[in-house]
Amino acid sequence: MLEAPSGEELNLMDELENNINGEVGQPLDVDRIVFGGELKNGFFLEAGTYDGEFNSDSLYFEANHNWSGLLVEAVPEFYELLKYRNRNATTIMTCLAVEKRPHYANFDFLAALRDGLERDSMSGISTEKDEEFQQEMQCMPVYSILQAMGNPTVNYFRL
Repeated sequence: MLEAPSGEELNLMDELENNINGEVGQPLDVDRIVFGGELKNGFFLEAGTYDGEFNSDSLYFEANHNWSGLLVEAVPEFYELLKYRNRNATTIMTCLAVEKRPHYANFDFLAALRDGLERDSMSGISTEKDEEFQQEMQCMPVYSILQAMGNPTVNYFRL
């Protein structure tokens, strides 16, 4: 399920400067406050990464400090866009498990776009069945994915 980085040049749709701040500027704050701007070659884990560019909270570390990592995206269309970006990260198309083992769950592809009041959902995993917007997906535990990658130290985890 894991796909290694392509090794090709970063392929962004927009200028890097337009996406470097992440969703709300968090990567810059984390870099300054936690790492003092000094941690090079770190490892990130970003779950729900969309296309790997827009609102990405890990792109800053990759571009400025030579980090690599793991990008997790469950929505097939978004995952294809993510792979096209050629990020310096391993990618996986799955949802993160809420159990201690791999399991199947109803995954709502539009959950991230809803206000949370319309459906009972946690970042896509839904207790309701809606065949129009959901698909049964296999979810993997974070520790299993990281173990398959050689158990890297995660310096930054964006969930």
